[in-house]
Amino acid sequence: TAVSQHSIIEPLTVGPQTIEPLAKGSWKLAPGARRALLATWADQPARLRQIHQDAAHHFEARAAKAPDPETEREMARQAIGHILIVDEQEGCTRVRNLFAQYEAAHLLTACDALLRRAKTVKGLTKSTRPWLDFLQGRLMLAQGEYAKAVEQLGRVREAVDPASELRMLAGIGLAECAAGQNEWSRAIELCEGIPEYYTARKEPSRAGKVLLLVGDAYRKQAQALGGPIELTPDLSGTRGWLAAIPPMLVALPFVLYARLVRSWRSLPPVHLGLSFRNWTFMRLLLSARACYHDAQDTYQGAGLEDRQMEVWHRLAQTNHLLGQWQDASERYDTLLHSP
Repeated sequence: TAVSQHSIIEPLTVGPQTIEPLAKGSWKLAPGARRALLATWADQPARLRQIHQDAAHHFEARAAKAPDPETEREMARQAIGHILIVDEQEGCTRVRNLFAQYEAAHLLTACDALLRRAKTVKGLTKSTRPWLDFLQGRLMLAQGEYAKAVEQLGRVREAVDPASELRMLAGIGLAECAAGQNEWSRAIELCEGIPEYYTARKEPSRAGKVLLLVGDAYRKQAQALGGPIELTPDLSGTRGWLAAIPPMLVALPFVLYARLVRSWRSLPPVHLGLSFRNWTFMRLLLSARACYHDAQDTYQGAGLEDRQMEVWHRLAQTNHLLGQWQDASERYDTLLHSP
């Protein structure tokens, strides 16, 4: 609680046992003083609520005028602590938004401090606690503590409603953990149904992000195979033709599929189909490309043109791996000339 000229400190005499330094130019009530004041206001809930409301406004104003980012983050944390008491739902939303902002900027220490402040608030309901547990799991993931993150996010995922947003977010977090440990199939499995969930909720940005995650899992799974096997049969002489028959038979279904079902340009060079191993390689890459095209359509349909570059880059990488040099070159050229 802020120590200022506010009447909240009237019951106490301000001194060394009452206040402690909080940040540059700021102070806070010592734990003993805080407990004494809370006991004084225990039978005055309306007044206590107003005090928390005033404290939240005070810290928000301090955050807006903070001389440096560290002080701004400290003031914002203190404000959220009071908002959680006044309006828990609003406070939870602010914690989530601020955490996402810090996480995107890789301010993991700030993420940790924010969660610690939120968890000091007593009496939080069951609708808020799982969100804090989820954010704790996200922090573990960002810190590279995959085993802890899997355990934490797994508990959250199993404890919440199967149709809830929190379950979907926990699933995405677990998929990111799996991808971080090269468990590509597991990552793909965990994302099943999530893009459709966000599409139905008209949240194309999140739907596209998950599609990119799945596409990346397919592409990296293909890359883990080490690339395609190049087979160039020697057709000179009778023996050469006879030796070429088995791989040509292997490639026949692939050729027919390319000829009758799909256009040639949309598939890899036909000679890659001479090896069954390449079929797996190509299937994974074609699955990746399908996910990227879906993400592109999702972003375009929502007018999110600023998200297209990350899709183009992935498509260029995928087409390069598929041996479609012209298309890959065109996409890389588009990227180079993009603002």
